[in-house]
Amino acid sequence: MGKVAIECFMANDHFYDNFCTMLEVQSQLQCINVVSLVGYCYDGHEMIQVHEYIANGSLFDRLHNTRNIIPLSWEQRLQICIGVARGLNYLHTGVRQRIFHRDVKSAHILLDQNWVAKISGFDVSLLVPEDASFIFTECVGTVGYMDPEYWETCRFTEKSDVYSFGVVLFEVLWARKAVFEVGIARKLLSTWAIECIEAGSVEQIIDPSRTGKILPLSLDVFVEIARQCVLKDGIIRPLMTDIVRKLEHALALQETFVAALENKGRVDATNYISHELFSSEWHPEYNSYDSSTHLRSEDLSGPR
Repeated sequence: MGKVAIECFMANDHFYDNFCTMLEVQSQLQCINVVSLVGYCYDGHEMIQVHEYIANGSLFDRLHNTRNIIPLSWEQRLQICIGVARGLNYLHTGVRQRIFHRDVKSAHILLDQNWVAKISGFDVSLLVPEDASFIFTECVGTVGYMDPEYWETCRFTEKSDVYSFGVVLFEVLWARKAVFEVGIARKLLSTWAIECIEAGSVEQIIDPSRTGKILPLSLDVFVEIARQCVLKDGIIRPLMTDIVRKLEHALALQETFVAALENKGRVDATNYISHELFSSEWHPEYNSYDSSTHLRSEDLSGPR
């Protein structure tokens, strides 16, 4: 066996039930995008979980503790988001008893040696009763990521996980924390993101540490997915299945663009991509965008 990660908890009556729930949840998970439980121990004084070792730490650290590390490329960020979306879709639809994570955030998204995203942090996760679409429960989670509808009603649904994932998407795009300071005020990233989208200033405030090129259409698709995830009315937020498909589409657009850049040169590639994309039918749901904004590449380095 290779390296493992050991997580220790002090034994007490209050946490014992949580510990048992975590074991029950994680013992049924077999997905490349979910951290694997290797083993556990409970000796009456201490509770221990043993997980697979994840070499590259958390997405939070990669986005916010960036000293002396190479920034994630746009393609890497899309692949990470797709991995998380697949993991959440697996929790919601792919296991014998569905699971609500309840604390989706960048600190609970780990990156292995190949930059594959793996969901962790099942401390407050819930097994969903058969045929139930929601659970009434005390509000737990992390400020900034928590679904406001859940906060108001104590009613948690799979769309509450979707909301939290939408905040992560904005975090990936702008490298801002879920709650951040503007002067002396504190802002929620989800609220600030919607204001930026409505003001048409998305491209001006993209993470300045990003290197390389991005196809604006790929960016538009990504931003629209994130916007839909944090809609106030949970019932009209997309399902994780749809989110996976659309994020894969955003990545396909970007990869086609990058391949064209490499094969045809910068000027020819832009013309090639615009012809290939706008003469095809593979992104009809995004035909409301002004195509004139998509006929250029964007340099994402430089000041915010």
